[in-house]
Amino acid sequence: MITLGTVFAPTATRLARCAGALCVAFAVPAFAGPQNLVTNGSFEQGSAMYSTTQGGQITSSDLTGWTTSACQLNCGSGPNSLFMFLAASGTYNSTVYSYVTNGVDFQGTTINFWSGPGVSPDGGNAITQDAGNELGALQQQISGLIVGDHYKLTFYQATMQAVDANATNSFTANWQVSLGGSTQNSASMVNAAKGYTGWQQVTMTFTATSASELLSFLAISADVGQPPFVLLDGVTLYDIPEPTSLAALALGVGAVFVARRRRSV
Repeated sequence: MITLGTVFAPTATRLARCAGALCVAFAVPAFAGPQNLVTNGSFEQGSAMYSTTQGGQITSSDLTGWTTSACQLNCGSGPNSLFMFLAASGTYNSTVYSYVTNGVDFQGTTINFWSGPGVSPDGGNAITQDAGNELGALQQQISGLIVGDHYKLTFYQATMQAVDANATNSFTANWQVSLGGSTQNSASMVNAAKGYTGWQQVTMTFTATSASELLSFLAISADVGQPPFVLLDGVTLYDIPEPTSLAALALGVGAVFVARRRRSV
């Protein structure tokens, strides 16, 4: 899973000031690393999968930390559900994606793909969403934000094309991402006919306008007839320390060194 380095070591560090053979050791106070504000951003906690080799349609009740919006596009066949799936990362070639339409569970129904991007850099599970059929958003309410602070959002994206008699052309797709009232689009991915795009890491910066805001992912494609599927994994959101805050922290650490040095002289 994604692990970002901490600004300072998470435990107290023992430092030594030596003069000749004499060394005086002292402890530098510990500083906690940044906290990922996204729950289950690697999609490891969920019950939508029927088995390790099958993907299952997700709803607002079976993916920990996440909810789904109402259907927003091409909702005729399943107005109360989305064509969005949870599956083991890397099992997209001829994978069985089971789904429910109008209350009927089509477990075992085959949705084949020409090829897939393989295991994501984050590993484990990933989200796969049809960008043209029964389309809606994957959402999570993010709490603990500081108004005015900048936040770094990262995730991995990829695409693949479902096997279909009409799928003879390439398509372009991406994720539309919102946090609160701000919306950004990830870089467009061009999926060759009967192909896929490899995993790409996306980085975005948002500014919090409220202490709690809705994080939302919506698959976007203008080529809805080429069954465009967009993949998502490894979602993280971290507060970006302001330069002034880092400077103040550095001064505080420097003061500790000075105080320790004076006591040891």
